[in-house]
This record gives sequence, C-alpha cells and structure tokens, in this order.
Amino acid sequence: MLSRRALFGLGLSRAAERVEEQFDAQAREPGPAPRPPAAPGYTPPAHPDTPPPRPSWPHRRGAELWAPVSRALPRPEGERVLEVDDLDYDLARLPLADGEFDVAVSAFAPMFSSDGRAAIAELLRVVRPGGIVAFATWTQAGIVGQLLRLAGEHDPPRPGVPAPHDWCSEEYLRMELERHSDDVELAPQELALSFASRDEALDRLFAALRPLAWAPDQAALRAAAAPLAGGDEGPVDLRATYVMAVARRRPS
Repeated sequence: MLSRRALFGLGLSRAAERVEEQFDAQAREPGPAPRPPAAPGYTPPAHPDTPPPRPSWPHRRGAELWAPVSRALPRPEGERVLEVDDLDYDLARLPLADGEFDVAVSAFAPMFSSDGRAAIAELLRVVRPGGIVAFATWTQAGIVGQLLRLAGEHDPPRPGVPAPHDWCSEEYLRMELERHSDDVELAPQELALSFASRDEALDRLFAALRPLAWAPDQAALRAAAAPLAGGDEGPVDLRATYVMAVARRRPS
C-alpha cells in the first residue's frame, strides 16, 4: 500500500487526505472522520482552464502553536488579502485569476505544499503587479527545523523534489523568491513553544507537521526525535526559529 506521503507526492492529494483522515479517525475511535470545513465566507472563483482543486493540508493542524506567526503577517487595511491557510486547494495550482489580490499571506503552508517552487510562483501570480506575498518558513536552528531534517533523513523525497527541510535555508529561500521578485525581505524570528512534557511536545509536533505525521516508521522517527524534545520529566520549553519572508511581485 502506498504511504500517505507517497500519494501526495504523486499528485493524488485527495486520496492522500482521505487516507490521512482515516488514520487519524482510527487512532481516536472507529468510524469515518469528517472532512475539515471550507473557510467560511470564501468561495474561489471558477476558471475553466483549471483542473479540479486538490487539498494541500496547509498547516492547519498546528494553527494554535504558531498563531503568533500568523497574526504578525502584514495585512494592510483596505487591501484585498488572500488568507492562504484558509484554502482547500493545492497551492501549486490555484484556481484564482492573475492579480486577483493585493496581498497573499500564509504561516507556513508553501514549504509543505506538493511543490514549494510552484506554490511560490502561484502566490506571486495571484497578487497584482507590485502586490506582496508574505509567509514564513522554519529554519534549521530551532526544534522544528531539526525535526524536519530528521524526517527527511528517515524518509527522503523522490529525486528532484525539494524536501520541506530544504526550505529551512535562508539562502535557498531567497534564491527561489528572487526567481519572481526583485524586492525580497527576510527577517529571522523566534517562536517559544511550551509543553507540559516531552511526550506532549512530540505528540503535538508530530501531529502538526506533515513530514512527521506521514513518516512510514513512526516509532523509529519518534525515538530519534525524543532527545531533541527535552528531558524525560517536567515541562518543556522549546525554541522554534523561522524566517518571515516578504516578496513584492515585479511590476508589469
């Protein structure tokens, strides 16, 4: 049977999401798991040349952990803002018109889409010339970057596809953004994550980060990750480092 990550990598995102939901439901209790509802008040326009939408699980599961990052994203008053993390579409191919928004913002969804390079290109396409795209990527020094690197070692991506931990490099991120923008700002930031215990830290981070949640050998990966997540007893305070990226679309 193909793994959930393998289905996603092959472009079968709908199938991957159904498998992922079934696994989660079985872990909680027997019976089908409901699909997350669409973002309230948002109906993407139909475009005849766009294939059917494919969900990309844009980092919703950890929303409460990195809410401060989402709140810090620039949302200029009076501008049309696309809330990327509310979308039920694969960011690598959005059913949105060119220049439909002034600003597109996301916590961390682009680095976890089916194709991060295409996701960045799409986000810059759907904002107007001179509009901005703002999102964050985890960096290598913090706990999340370390866990993503570990997941990539345990379950490498198929050849030619950047792994999520590749986006943890500021140099790599800048290179990809400068393919589409002449005005790129990268601001290193830090997020404090507090948990009641190491087990809680591992439970919540493994559930929230798709490369960990979809890893084929959960037991081995969790055992390797445990030393990174604090001591055996007592509360755990972890440091997650990230870069806030803001890129402006080139004028037409």
